[in-house]
Amino acid sequence: MKRALLQEMTHEWRINIWLVVELAVVSLAIWAILTLLWVQCQGLFYPLGFNPERVYTIDVKNIPESSPYFLSEYKDSYYQDRKELIRRLRNNPNIEAVSLHSNFAPYEYNYMGNGLFIDGKDSIFYTGNFRYAEPDIIDIMEIRSLTGKNHRQLRKMLSEGKILISQHENFENRMGDIEKFIGKEASNEGIRENGWVIGDVVERVRRSNYEYNPEGVVIFPIDVDKDWGNIILKVKPGKEKNFIEDFNSDRSLSHLRNIYLSNLKSLVKKGESIHREIEINIRLMVSISFFLLITIFLGLLGSFWFRVQQRISEIAIRKTYGASNKDLFRRIIGEGLILLLAGLVLVSVCIWPFIREITDTINEAWWTLLILEGIAAGMIALCIVLSLWYPSWRAMKIEPAIAVKEE
Repeated sequence: MKRALLQEMTHEWRINIWLVVELAVVSLAIWAILTLLWVQCQGLFYPLGFNPERVYTIDVKNIPESSPYFLSEYKDSYYQDRKELIRRLRNNPNIEAVSLHSNFAPYEYNYMGNGLFIDGKDSIFYTGNFRYAEPDIIDIMEIRSLTGKNHRQLRKMLSEGKILISQHENFENRMGDIEKFIGKEASNEGIRENGWVIGDVVERVRRSNYEYNPEGVVIFPIDVDKDWGNIILKVKPGKEKNFIEDFNSDRSLSHLRNIYLSNLKSLVKKGESIHREIEINIRLMVSISFFLLITIFLGLLGSFWFRVQQRISEIAIRKTYGASNKDLFRRIIGEGLILLLAGLVLVSVCIWPFIREITDTINEAWWTLLILEGIAAGMIALCIVLSLWYPSWRAMKIEPAIAVKEE
């Protein structure tokens, strides 16, 4: 039966070629949309690496020298005054913890980063996004150790000048278990002569709920006496409203000589703002996929309806010779699935030679794209089965004698 089906399909090769091309194009379109959706949403399946609840960010700003409010006698007291404002915040009864930070706050998509040479300048290279903060950042963001260390131990490591590195899929694929590098020296591409000591491995702190980046994160201790930075803090449970009122009404919490604090923002609300734009794009892609599938279904329904109508007499003759409805259904649907398979082969021949470039661009493994291609094929196969079922069912309801007579 299979050989006969293939022979019959070769007799209609002109029509089938166009159907194969059509199925290849729609398969590629669905596959591309599914890939974009996965790249956009895959971060939802991984730990966030921090807890944004009750966390606020504040910008540290300077009064410019051109301003009439600038106090020239305090032009060199920036770092001292900043430390004093941080001390006042820490003394506020509504605050749980405060930290100076640089590039640490999530939802800002800063890409400041570089590489670490571990255990010798030319031996092992670890790439990652660099984050700088005081030890209190561990409590504020609820950073979690992957080796069982508690918050107190992680804070102590940062206070001793050690660094924390995160899990790093690309690095571990090359070098094996990342925990074996704890205690090793790492130089920041030669910027620091004596190098850093790796204190522990922590969960990667991502920049949004949707982002997934297989690269690492490196947490460095910040130098409060010379490094640029802003403020991040955590409010005690149930005290958020009280702190906001204090910050807005008590000038001593936000102003000192030539510096001032502004843009108090909840990390939760910042996340909602960032995610809103991402979710709009996701809904748009889902809508496009839905309408594309409907269009594909209607197009296939028209094409296969015509093909089945052309074979009513053939169906009648086969029923006369004892073929069951089940056999005929299997034959008709099998023809549609063979055409789909040919379309998928065409797509694979065109795309897979370039799969390495594609996976490097989207930071994905080849087998992920293979799974997405399989899902796309399954969706189109369902459209084919549904578009063939009804016209086939109608054709089989016609009595063989009537069908042959009308033909």
